[in-house]
Amino acid sequence: MDALKQSLLRAEPAKPPGSGAQQQSGAPAAIAAIDARFSALDRKLDTLIQMLQGPDGEQSAPQYLLTADIRRVLTLYFKLPERELDRDGRSAKIAHIRQIGYYLCRAHTTRSLKEIGHIFGGRDHTTVLHGVRKIDTLRKTDAALEGDLAKLEARLAELLARRGTV
Repeated sequence: MDALKQSLLRAEPAKPPGSGAQQQSGAPAAIAAIDARFSALDRKLDTLIQMLQGPDGEQSAPQYLLTADIRRVLTLYFKLPERELDRDGRSAKIAHIRQIGYYLCRAHTTRSLKEIGHIFGGRDHTTVLHGVRKIDTLRKTDAALEGDLAKLEARLAELLARRGTV
């Protein structure tokens, strides 16, 4: 995946959306466009890998969760559309659910903070780090959050067990 990202960074970037005139800060906009394309490609690859794995496990299933798995479990558990996780809004409820997603991705995947941020709508790695630390701290004192995390982690473990990788 790193080789793919490097080749995308070396490639000539397409015009960022909404850039009719020449921008003075063209480099940050080009990097943002590449990061957005990489994030979308990453989500599609996660889904494709999951779809290509046969029910018998004939192809080796990953020994870890995919970020698409965590997003799906989050949206099903909290009963919200998946696009809400990517929105720019800062409603407390959605931000808290997004932070739980950061925490679960950090704990159960091999993704970096930057990659997790891109998966959740292009957030900065420092935003992800703040969310992970906040949930880790709250988990120790908030019984309701601990219960939610235990249920979510149980669902993720069931998902891995159905794949036959536990």
